[in-house]
Amino acid sequence: MRALHITFRTPRPIILPLAYNELVQGLLYSCWRDGMPQLHDGGFGEQGMRLFTFGPLRGKASIDAKKRTIRFERFVELEVRTPVEDLLDELAGQLATRGVVRIGAHELQVVNLECCDRLLFPRQAKVTMLSAVVAERGLEDGHATPLAPTDEGWIDYVRTNACHKAAALGLTCSQELQVIPLAETLRKRVTRFKGTYVTGWVGDLIIACDPQLLATLYCCGLGAKNSQGFGMFRINDEPLI
Repeated sequence: MRALHITFRTPRPIILPLAYNELVQGLLYSCWRDGMPQLHDGGFGEQGMRLFTFGPLRGKASIDAKKRTIRFERFVELEVRTPVEDLLDELAGQLATRGVVRIGAHELQVVNLECCDRLLFPRQAKVTMLSAVVAERGLEDGHATPLAPTDEGWIDYVRTNACHKAAALGLTCSQELQVIPLAETLRKRVTRFKGTYVTGWVGDLIIACDPQLLATLYCCGLGAKNSQGFGMFRINDEPLI
């Protein structure tokens, strides 16, 4: 299972809205527009899964809570994960060829691309959400209401969503996936994306499942809206007792 770590450099500080997921997604889709048209034409599998996720931007940063902006200095890092090898190859190739890309109004120089493979996945692990995990309940009027990890239906949504991802990759999926939120660590996070507010939760979870399914979730993200920058987690490799 693969991840691409990207390092950008900017000659001067850049200021982005706190809700910058849309800008990062726009950069990624611009790299995939020609070489991976299926992302624009319905995704993978019967459910149209996008099968990738990306994490929050990392770097020396300061937040202006009043203006709802974040300022990055010099270097900015981004991690993109996917189980679809062609997606990372195309992204890395486009970034290397362009050398300079745009996030919003800012130009950034691509200074490093590092592709990493994680080969071993446990059957049970404690994970920390790097971006919020999102689950929703559909309403009769076509809208959706967010589910919290403590709500009835949250785990069923996460299980069903995980099985859709596995099916899109041609894998079988059992309903044995167990996700246990550690309540004392959970924090609600609301993010604006293309004019809509997305509610999710960050914190620590215990995940128990087949290692192949955990590998799929590691690269695709947990829960919904992964291609919008939600659901990426870090596996804490200390053994669970």
